[in-house]
Amino acid sequence: MNEDYPPFEIPNYQGDVYEAWVPDTLDLAERADLAVNGLTGPTDPNADYEVYWQVNFFRDPPIMFHDVDDVQPKFMEALPLLRIMSGSAHNNHVDPVWMSTLLRSVGPDGLIYMPLIGRPWAKLYVGPDGYPNPVWTGDGEKTDVNDKAVVQIAHNWVATGRLMSAMLIYYLRDKNTMWTDLVKGVVDRLADLAIDKGDFAYYPEGSFEPNATVDRNAVVPLGVKAGLAGGRLIQGLTHCYRVTGYLPALKLAGKIVVYLKDHGGFFDKEARFIDASRDVIHFHDHAIDLLFMLEYAIAAEDKEVLNFVKKGYEFGRCNGSTSVGFFPELLEEVPGNSTNPYPKVHRGCLASETCEVADMIALALKLTNAGIGDYWDDADRWIRNQFAENQLTRIDWVERIPKPQKATPTEFYETADRVAERNLGAFAGWPSANDWTILAGIQHCCTGNGARTLYYAWENIVHFEGGVLRVNLLLNRASPWADIDSHIPYEGKVDVKIKQECKSLLVRIPEWIETGSDQVTCTVNHKTREIAWKNRYIDVGPANPKDKVAVAFPIQERTVTEMIGNVLYTLIIKGNEVVFINPPGINHPLYQRTHYREDSTRWRKINRFISHEQITW
Repeated sequence: MNEDYPPFEIPNYQGDVYEAWVPDTLDLAERADLAVNGLTGPTDPNADYEVYWQVNFFRDPPIMFHDVDDVQPKFMEALPLLRIMSGSAHNNHVDPVWMSTLLRSVGPDGLIYMPLIGRPWAKLYVGPDGYPNPVWTGDGEKTDVNDKAVVQIAHNWVATGRLMSAMLIYYLRDKNTMWTDLVKGVVDRLADLAIDKGDFAYYPEGSFEPNATVDRNAVVPLGVKAGLAGGRLIQGLTHCYRVTGYLPALKLAGKIVVYLKDHGGFFDKEARFIDASRDVIHFHDHAIDLLFMLEYAIAAEDKEVLNFVKKGYEFGRCNGSTSVGFFPELLEEVPGNSTNPYPKVHRGCLASETCEVADMIALALKLTNAGIGDYWDDADRWIRNQFAENQLTRIDWVERIPKPQKATPTEFYETADRVAERNLGAFAGWPSANDWTILAGIQHCCTGNGARTLYYAWENIVHFEGGVLRVNLLLNRASPWADIDSHIPYEGKVDVKIKQECKSLLVRIPEWIETGSDQVTCTVNHKTREIAWKNRYIDVGPANPKDKVAVAFPIQERTVTEMIGNVLYTLIIKGNEVVFINPPGINHPLYQRTHYREDSTRWRKINRFISHEQITW
């Protein structure tokens, strides 16, 4: 669409690299390094490295395939964040192609368009009433995506909002105002297309041709269609305001928030998930829009919306496993009971998506940082368990999955080239509570959402502000201010190696330890240090560069029985970490963690990376 795009260069991801012996426990930077492969590997070099949308490990041979769904903008937002975490330059030929393709896709009206010509899979699996139909034309009429006259479309579902966010990350890195100018152009065009009803605004269902006009009296989309038509824009608009101060972006985001909250048939007045368009509820569609509403509420300092999102989070929390972070993909309403705080409870399906747990972790972290609740322990449990287990960290088992007796030839939109290897580091599409996959393998919306949440979790492990160093999550992390070495779950111990002088070091103690417990001890350079409790944190006092602070507390196993995804499981949990689960999975059982039941920490040598840039996202 736009061959005359401006030149650009992606700055190198610079930082300090050094060897270190660390506890052999969960390391999110290492997971980010793997996830870079999971983002850049399942791409098509013959189509501008377009992402293959789904992966089927149950085919012979395993395949990846393209279709109408467009998840690549999620990858484009997450990839630079993961490179900041890990310093990885793996497959860095992909990034500039993605971004130059984006620049070539900016239309004359400012929106970002997706070509249909040259992408024969772009119309696969399109139903008569499904995405991206209908297509709004320049004369305000509606047509079908199969209309041969339709060659470029823009849509709100995933692409527009996430592409705004991706461009803003690139601006934060290179300060090239080309990116912010383009984002503001997107905002202005979105404002033109919005159907403004005073206190709220919405978009008609469907997608848009360049210079399209829409019926100002178009039907208001309800239920999941409301979230897809408008909700997915909120975060990109909010990011635009946060980064540039562009008020029209915040104003439009606020009107869409009111639409979703009060007019979209998507939440009730208490923020419970509903769907006015169908009987089944898709958990992720609601949770991700709550996350985007939260981003707006924080930026706008809107206490009403903050409290609404908190209620929605609590509702979602009640409809999953808070022990491990399993949240079902689909919910259906069943009659409530007197012991549940809600008039209706929801029955979940056997399968989850990584999308759900990623959304809930992000909500827990951002609600806590906004001061609207204390959900550090929720985040800690879910990161260590379902979220960590959902990442594809080994592929030797893929060939052992039962396959059809007869091999299936690949179609024009499929590839069987090194499928497992290219998806190492991606996130599960349909896991159960104890099986990496029960359906096909991967739908890459889960990889995009999981990868971004890796960054959210990593950046919140430690905060440094006003001379105060605050360790919020007891996970391994290298930072400019201190290195965190977590012995959990081998031992109840965390080491903080100070690099920058701080007037106060605060360490959050895990939830299984009572506030004020005298069983928490602290040494600084092997000498006992008196501590003071501040809510769930202990205050170690001042610390200087090269100080080694060791905080210790009891940790033990407990056995719990819980119904998760319609299956009754027995879990052995050490600290917050599942170390055994029964019954086992079939295709690739999760929680193969027998070594964590040892009481002496295992160590390993790694390269640690500390980026020279910090992006709060």
